[in-house]
Amino acid sequence: RPAPPGSSSASGRPPPRDPGGDGTRTLRGHSSFDPLLGLALIALAGLLLTRGVRDWGNSLTPFPKPRGDNVLKTKGAYAATRHPMYSGLVFGSFGLALATGSPVRTFFAAVLTFLLNEKAATEELFLEEMHGKEARPTHRSLHDRVGAVNADPY
Repeated sequence: RPAPPGSSSASGRPPPRDPGGDGTRTLRGHSSFDPLLGLALIALAGLLLTRGVRDWGNSLTPFPKPRGDNVLKTKGAYAATRHPMYSGLVFGSFGLALATGSPVRTFFAAVLTFLLNEKAATEELFLEEMHGKEARPTHRSLHDRVGAVNADPY
């Protein structure tokens, strides 16, 4: 026997909803554009990560204190953003959260952003100690340290 109009279906689930009424929203209330934006952020993340690793070369270390033979990087990916690998990780984690519509992934992306910001602040102190005024960032905010991409990097 069919369920009356506007009530739950025979399976007990409510009928599908379109909150916007125009077909642009999914059942979960997220824009259908979110997965595309998420994939674009993941692609940007891949670019920043690979360029950052390539431009950093043999000086790459997982520790906040740079190696003794460290050379200050200001070209390539490092001209676009102060910490391209961290930016890549942040963009990639938020891109994955958007692509999947996951609040849990969004939370962990925010936690990762906080942790990388703290690590970057520590690295900035070591770089300034090692390279002097040349290594001093112009801004010390989260936006400039992790998430900012300069409009004209070259």
